[in-house]
Amino acid sequence: MYSIILLEIELSITSRQRFFESQYIDPMKDTSLFLKNVSRVNAVIIVLVRNKELHELRETMRYFEDRWNKKYNYPYVFLNDEEFTQEFKILTKQMTHSETYYGLIPKEMWDYPPWINQTKAAEIRKEMEDQKIIYGGSESYRHMCRFNSGFFFRHELIQKYDYYWRLEPDQAGGFYYERWGDAPVHSIALAMFLEKSQIHFFNDIAYMHPPFQHCPIEEWFHESDDEWGSCTKNWFAI
Repeated sequence: MYSIILLEIELSITSRQRFFESQYIDPMKDTSLFLKNVSRVNAVIIVLVRNKELHELRETMRYFEDRWNKKYNYPYVFLNDEEFTQEFKILTKQMTHSETYYGLIPKEMWDYPPWINQTKAAEIRKEMEDQKIIYGGSESYRHMCRFNSGFFFRHELIQKYDYYWRLEPDQAGGFYYERWGDAPVHSIALAMFLEKSQIHFFNDIAYMHPPFQHCPIEEWFHESDDEWGSCTKNWFAI
């Protein structure tokens, strides 16, 4: 399944204060949240995906639409380092009533920066592959993590939305030499620049990215869930 990112943000100070000071309401316990007359923020669902992953993506969209987005109709932006096929566009449009946009990632956002020693990077990929490190031998995975760590906000299709993430120059080469992932970059930045009260963990949304998975920790969720998979409840104190 694929990670679908919802950016819920507004730039004005009053809107930010209202967002961070608001009390979390469990949508499973307040049915009024399922009404159609809800206000939306200027947000977008960003999906980085390849043409060959179409059918897996459609399955993910089906789950996501059924359980959440059909009530809010946030738009989708699909990004790819190759042109999307007509089949991809038609079959993804069928999965949602929301607006859908399709963009090509510019080469300069999906390629080695000039300071990277590509010979060294290739040798390290081979070493990591031999050590059976997950995605250790993948070149495209490194491009993806670097792009997802910040370049996405510069794409023309994202410009009209309010929130963005800025990428600091990767002069150390960590994405290519150390196989940095984009999720730790986001998590570390949140820990450095936000108060704990400004971070909301969407516990009621399950997620799996092999070999990692998360499922809700409330007991009543577990009693009604017969799917396999472990939870992250032991880490909530952090």
